[in-house]
Amino acid sequence: LCRVTMTEEGLTFFFREYARLKRILHKHNITDSEHALIRAAEHNRIHIVGLLLEADTDVNVRDQTGGTALIAACYNGYTEVALELLHYKANPDLQDEGGHTALIFSCDKGHVEICTSLVDAGAALNMQDNRGNSGLLMAAYIGHIDVCHLLVERGMYSCLPFFVIFVVLFGSHTNHPMIVLNDAFLFLPPGVQVNIQNDDGRTPLMMACYPPEVETRYLNAKCDICALLIGMACNTYMTLSGTCMLHSNTVMMRFDITL
Repeated sequence: LCRVTMTEEGLTFFFREYARLKRILHKHNITDSEHALIRAAEHNRIHIVGLLLEADTDVNVRDQTGGTALIAACYNGYTEVALELLHYKANPDLQDEGGHTALIFSCDKGHVEICTSLVDAGAALNMQDNRGNSGLLMAAYIGHIDVCHLLVERGMYSCLPFFVIFVVLFGSHTNHPMIVLNDAFLFLPPGVQVNIQNDDGRTPLMMACYPPEVETRYLNAKCDICALLIGMACNTYMTLSGTCMLHSNTVMMRFDITL
């Protein structure tokens, strides 16, 4: 770390931050710089994170649970730390021992800005944890409407270049443009999967229909998520335990009334 050039004021700030980080490292019995990066990210020590990365610390190092610095920053909602790690090419698709990625945690917590940065960095939209939950499933369950909009819209935009190339290449050789358009839709690479299922067989629409467990203010957001998913032609008749999902809970009934 000493090879990083800093001003006198910067050094004073660094040593103060380092003293705090040292206490954290001592508490967790950590002596190497790689695991120090994870703890610094976990406690939002952006300057320490920057110095460790400038000193060539492995940005994708894992701890004993398989977690990374990026996962720690995204779980806690530390946007600046997450952006710094992504700037140094942190892998957004690494999974911890529970199968969680940085995007799954960010979607679960509703960190829209971090989710946007992860998607911009190429994070896979449909990765699932060990229980089969994806980012969209988690966001729909909690009621994070902005995150759901992001995943659905960015998933569509990611397919746009392929769509344009397909139409340009094949549209000029036929007098039936509608056939070309239909074929293009058939061969589009997958965006976010609106009918993805977790290990319990639940889809994002089913998750959105469940009453929120935390705050009732998410109830209206869940209704909006239902409208968004239905608008994306998700399957409204997928069943769970033989019961039609559309008539299985009060949130969906409320949605039907306000439609």
